[in-house]
Amino acid sequence: MTDESGADGGTEVVAVSGDGREGYRVGWPAARALRLSVTGHDADGFFAGIDLFPWRVDVPHEEVNFRSGLADVDAGEVPKLEATYALLAETVRRFGHLAPIRLFVAGHTDTVGEGAANRALSEARARALGRWFRKRGLRIPVLFAGFGEDTPLVATPDETDEPRNRRAEYIVAVEAPPVRGGLAFRPLD
Repeated sequence: MTDESGADGGTEVVAVSGDGREGYRVGWPAARALRLSVTGHDADGFFAGIDLFPWRVDVPHEEVNFRSGLADVDAGEVPKLEATYALLAETVRRFGHLAPIRLFVAGHTDTVGEGAANRALSEARARALGRWFRKRGLRIPVLFAGFGEDTPLVATPDETDEPRNRRAEYIVAVEAPPVRGGLAFRPLD
């Protein structure tokens, strides 16, 4: 296990449970693991290994306000993005040498408007934010996805103007965060 400090925790597995037919559960020390290197050996000496990256950083930030129906970043919103960029740059500085980290930008909307239009709008906004960070100088891969009104922060009925649901998430991770509904993060062009 490699932890967030870059220290290699060695090969000791803290806990393994399960019968092998349905899998095993593996535990490790309380430190946040950046990388788990797992190697399995059979009775004949054959082995295989895989690296797992159960680590991510959700970057705190102030939400960028977009004009209704648009995905352009207004000049008045740039100070918010500058503050977020500083946090992203620090995260890259601290962890970028330990693993191939990437930025995942997830866009969301409120429930005003049609679902398909909201998904397209949230995707366009996530792409615009990712492009802003890239243009500003972020040098790690950026991926984006638009979730529209499907994952609200605050549950509301349809056609409810709820500013807290019009948001973006910035996640720094090695592997893509899990998503449901067939959506996937796409690389920024």
